[in-house]
Amino acid sequence: MKCDEKLDKIFCADEDAPLSLISRTQFLFHTFFCDHCRTVMEQYEDSRELMKTEFFYDVPDMSDTIMNQVFMEETIPEDVEIYEWISFKKWIIAGCIIVVSLASAFFGINFNAVAVSRDSSYMLSIGLVIGLIVSIYGLLFIGTQMKQLRHFFDHRD
Repeated sequence: MKCDEKLDKIFCADEDAPLSLISRTQFLFHTFFCDHCRTVMEQYEDSRELMKTEFFYDVPDMSDTIMNQVFMEETIPEDVEIYEWISFKKWIIAGCIIVVSLASAFFGINFNAVAVSRDSSYMLSIGLVIGLIVSIYGLLFIGTQMKQLRHFFDHRD
C-alpha cells in the first residue's frame, strides 16, 4: 500500500467507523520508518487538537451601541438648502420615457424570434436590466428630491 492510500485510510476513519487494531498497528509501524507520513500525521494531530479547543476570540456585543446610533433621531434644519440639479417635472418626464421605452422593447422587430430561440435565459437578462434601470432611476429620483418628498410626507395628513 502506498503512503497516500494509508493516509487516506487514516483520515477517513472516525468515531463511527474506527480503524481496526491491525490497521492502526500497521500504520504506526509504517510511520516509524516513513518521515513524510510521520510529519503529516503530526500536523493532522496538531490541527485536530486545535479544532477541539475554541480558537475564536470573544467578540463584544455591540448591538446596543449600533441600535442606539440607528435610532438616534437627527433632524435636518429647515434652513439647510438641499441641492436639486434636476427639477421634479424633468424627473417625471424621464420616468415616463423610461416606462414607454421599456414597454416598447418587447414590440421590436425580432424580439419574439430571439425570445423563442434563447428560452428563459433571454427573459431573465431582460428582467434584470429592467430592474436595474428602474432601481437606479428610483435611487436618483429620491436622492435629488428629498426636500419635496419630505415636505409631502410631513404634510400628508
